[in-house]
Amino acid sequence: MASSLKRRRLASRQCSFLGNNLGNSWKELARDGFDFSQADVDQIVGKHPGDIKQQAKEALDMWCHRRGREATVGNIETPLVRIGRRDIFEGLIQSVVRPNGIHFTLQFHHRKCIFVP
Repeated sequence: MASSLKRRRLASRQCSFLGNNLGNSWKELARDGFDFSQADVDQIVGKHPGDIKQQAKEALDMWCHRRGREATVGNIETPLVRIGRRDIFEGLIQSVVRPNGIHFTLQFHHRKCIFVP
């Protein structure tokens, strides 16, 4: 990954992408990737009961707030890989490097991310 891309701070668009694609993996990411406590996870669930996408976005917002300037595209890679979700990281990279106006969708099949133009 290019160093300029690695240093790029996560924008709300990238956080939305992550939140929309993590599904129930957000809890594992929060605990094992971000080192959140179970109390943190429980607080997020309680704040957004039944809304997994919003729970994931809340966890990402907390991580961004805690990491500050270090909440970058490059620094989200290790936590995602740690929980076996490199597919989501690769989708994030594609969403960052694709020129504006080109849209694609993601289809998940057996935890693999497939890009469909």
